[in-house]
Amino acid sequence: MIALEWSVTVVSISPELFEAIHGDDAVLKYLDMMHERFIQGERDGILGALVVCAEYQAVIPDWVTDELLSLDSKINSGKVTDYNEFFGFNKVKVPTQRHEYLIRKHEKEVYGALLKARLDGKAIDGNLYEAIAEETGVSRRLVEAIYKKYKASLKGLPRSNPENINHGFIHMNIPFNDGRRYGRGVLKDKD
Repeated sequence: MIALEWSVTVVSISPELFEAIHGDDAVLKYLDMMHERFIQGERDGILGALVVCAEYQAVIPDWVTDELLSLDSKINSGKVTDYNEFFGFNKVKVPTQRHEYLIRKHEKEVYGALLKARLDGKAIDGNLYEAIAEETGVSRRLVEAIYKKYKASLKGLPRSNPENINHGFIHMNIPFNDGRRYGRGVLKDKD
């Protein structure tokens, strides 16, 4: 006999609630919230407004356009070095970005190997990191980083696989209607 555990949550929202969350009035409220953030000194309000416009294919508000054109002028005149300086972003080093990308790319495969090792009663240590690195074709450092990311969930598993119980994991993406709009023309006056 095989024991499996499943947990599924399905959420359905009414057309009225969907409209309240993703309709034109809601989009205008979201843009007003971003404008208020910007007025209060939070420069990321500009980026938030651009994301709202991208998500709902809304026209970029005049205040955002004015600020972006002003910023472009400041960059071209040398008053501001770049967008990062204006928004107060710290530039992320390329090696860090690459490492995070590699974690995302290989985490399912490495997590699966870590899960199997845990259920097989193997010690999770440097030797295991080396073995999984060799098996999956990634670096030991990457295996260790993925282990640290999932350490809590792995420690919660038994050290051996009890009889007649199969543990496993499933990764899946279930598409849902997130309210994003598609297909609007970029310029209304163009045919």
